[in-house]
Amino acid sequence: MSSMIDHLKGLSQTDPAECMSLMRSVCQYVLRDPETAGQICGSMSLDKICIDLSKKLPAIEVAGTAKPFVFVVSEIYQTGGHTRVIESIIEALGPQNCLVLSTNLYNRQTLNTLTWFTQRTGADLRICEAADMLDKSAWIRANITKDDISNIYIVSHHDDVAAIAACYAPECLARTLYLHHADHQLAFGATIQDWRHVDFGVQVFDYCRRELGINNEIWHMAVPDKGVVDLVYQPVTARRSVTCGSQTKFVWAGRLRFSDVILAVIASTGGTHVHVGTLPENELGELTRKLQEAGLSSDRFRHVPFTPNLAQLIIDNQISLYIGSFPVAGGRATIEALSVGVPILTHQNDYSRLLSACDTMFDGAPFWSTVEGLQDILASLLKDPDALVELGKRGRNLFEERHRAELFARVVKGENWATVFGAINGVRSLRRDGFIDYAEKKNLRIRK
Repeated sequence: MSSMIDHLKGLSQTDPAECMSLMRSVCQYVLRDPETAGQICGSMSLDKICIDLSKKLPAIEVAGTAKPFVFVVSEIYQTGGHTRVIESIIEALGPQNCLVLSTNLYNRQTLNTLTWFTQRTGADLRICEAADMLDKSAWIRANITKDDISNIYIVSHHDDVAAIAACYAPECLARTLYLHHADHQLAFGATIQDWRHVDFGVQVFDYCRRELGINNEIWHMAVPDKGVVDLVYQPVTARRSVTCGSQTKFVWAGRLRFSDVILAVIASTGGTHVHVGTLPENELGELTRKLQEAGLSSDRFRHVPFTPNLAQLIIDNQISLYIGSFPVAGGRATIEALSVGVPILTHQNDYSRLLSACDTMFDGAPFWSTVEGLQDILASLLKDPDALVELGKRGRNLFEERHRAELFARVVKGENWATVFGAINGVRSLRRDGFIDYAEKKNLRIRK
């Protein structure tokens, strides 16, 4: 293992462009291994190499004036919670004050997406046109070291070594915030102590403080308040449930099958189910086949590939039950469900707490980890409509206490997070590099 790290360290001095390419390859290897999900979220060894690379960037000049608040992102996309976090912060700071810089890490940004983002947020957006990682990093550095910048927000993807190297500039460290949203797998920059480290979930906050030794803070995510769903619990045949998330939340080899869980939900409730988000055609076809085998109409399931707002969909469709995504939880979707007061049944991932949304919920909330466990909970709750209504009310109360937009805006504007949300007890431990253990176990080597 040490030979791999030593090789990368050496390359950071002699061939930084090649080093960046190999760093991305190492990170992507780890990301593709399901064994690492929820287990390895940062590496001190790799982050130190990012810092070494930060000293090797060529000096270039770029056109354009700065704005007080600058966001460094890997790319912009329309679905999921990552872009929504950026939008929420821009809204709090005022779009006229915000500049978004994209490394365009994957070189796949489309004009439609970029237009959508600028129209939606009103912020200034600039895309790096360079293809080489070192040039991308130099472009970011040239933009963030301009005068009159108050804060720099890093909202990069896991493998964006260019963003991390660029932002580790001595003159920028005191005003840089690392927004740890790529948070349940290995991400460059997560262990760096020289800038403010912000987590968005209790479980990730605890992991980074306990396992990585970070003096972090938590900003509980906010979602727009669309009001409360009218929870009229009709006869069993009229109940509607919903799940939300793309295939990255639901399709994991060797874990729960989407088709098995949704079949159990439809059979247990006697009602209909809506899924919001993209799923593979073979998975949708498998559910159709299983419904037919069980003597249930395929009309009992409806697929909605995309919605701009889950909370509004729940209200408009009079959804009466939200089933949390499995085996990987969706933080923002859970909060949107909390906001409308719909009862939530959250999946508890026994492999890693980081992959669950259990810590997002209130004390006493029901959790499930197996199909049989979910069926047992449904059987109990559906006998007691008052219990379902109470679950919805407690969820709504939690939203009002922790996830309102005005609370999020207060921390974004500089108010102490512990004052706004209340301190969370967490003991900082000796820092541990789980990546080193993993690499030794896998006998990872850099092959020339």
